[in-house]
Amino acid sequence: AAPAEIAGTHIFYNNSKFDNYDAGASTADDLAIATDKQALLPGEIGTLANYTSYSRGINGLMIDVQGLASTSLAAAADFRFKVGNTSDPAAWNDAPAPTSITVRSGQNPGDPDRVTILWPDNVIQNAWLQVNMLATADTGLTEPYVFYFGNAIGEAGNQPGNTIVNATDEVLARNFPHGVLNPAAVDDRYDYNRDGLVNGTDQIIARGNQTNPLTMLRLISAPAGDALMA
Repeated sequence: AAPAEIAGTHIFYNNSKFDNYDAGASTADDLAIATDKQALLPGEIGTLANYTSYSRGINGLMIDVQGLASTSLAAAADFRFKVGNTSDPAAWNDAPAPTSITVRSGQNPGDPDRVTILWPDNVIQNAWLQVNMLATADTGLTEPYVFYFGNAIGEAGNQPGNTIVNATDEVLARNFPHGVLNPAAVDDRYDYNRDGLVNGTDQIIARGNQTNPLTMLRLISAPAGDALMA
């Protein structure tokens, strides 16, 4: 059989309005994918495109795999997860173990399988998550695949190169409201809790999660050699 290949990576807003507040893995999660976000890859520098502002932190990822060798994947055997906020992932701590790893087979012959990885709300927040999908008999990869996603609760991305959460992020949520009649889209910058509304709740989220130059999410430089790490 041909070796497996990564066809895509996604972060999604699990347990949000967009997946009907379902904390488990389901097809509804596809509607909660953060369409404006992409994984930070080895050799790249973090930007707004690589981190979310979700008030529940990082609680759902998807990996699309072409030619996945097995539908039974285990966190301990097939993955390594680390969490940190520096450009030295080798010194990061092990991330909390995911609550589940499930595989949804491609709908049509030749379609990639979708691996969904879930964590409890807020156990990974205001930091970067490194995902290392290992080359094992079950993944079918010939070498590990490393990528990152970050989270900075209440951060609107109003200043490129600066992830500080302050009164500006609160004011932006006030200035760009969305209600029931004009709900926010999944990629709305100011819907911090992803309930489809931008209102006083989002202002309070930004106000309650303020950071400063010492505590903000760092726009890390992902080491180029990560793709070779086991």
